[in-house]
Amino acid sequence: MKVTAIKCKKNETVNAGAPILRAVPRRQIEPEAAPEMAPEVSALHDRMKALCQRNNDIAGQMSRIMNMDGDEFDADKAVGLYQRIAVLRGMALVLWQDGFDEDLQGVMDASAGIAEQAKQMLSDLEERLAPGFAEI
Repeated sequence: MKVTAIKCKKNETVNAGAPILRAVPRRQIEPEAAPEMAPEVSALHDRMKALCQRNNDIAGQMSRIMNMDGDEFDADKAVGLYQRIAVLRGMALVLWQDGFDEDLQGVMDASAGIAEQAKQMLSDLEERLAPGFAEI
């Protein structure tokens, strides 16, 4: 039996015996078919999303401040960022506890990671604010 080629596009041929691949439409999930999430859990997920966004914003500011040279660096603005990082860390610790209470490991892991990152940012910013701070 002779296999013929089917012309697809210019200068492209496909073996006629090869399976034809077609895009399969994604199955639509009906809202009523989706599993219901408890309102407390949904609220925790919303808070976690907001905390992640806040963490990303603060991390970007932190990066810019740490990359400034001595002439650009403004200690007063850095102190404002220090306060924001401290609040971020506190919020992450509270969210960790709420995740623990609801037994949501993902929320606990993410909030613990943010709290640890905030702790490191505070330490780095203290060094940037006063190089001899550790000696005080």
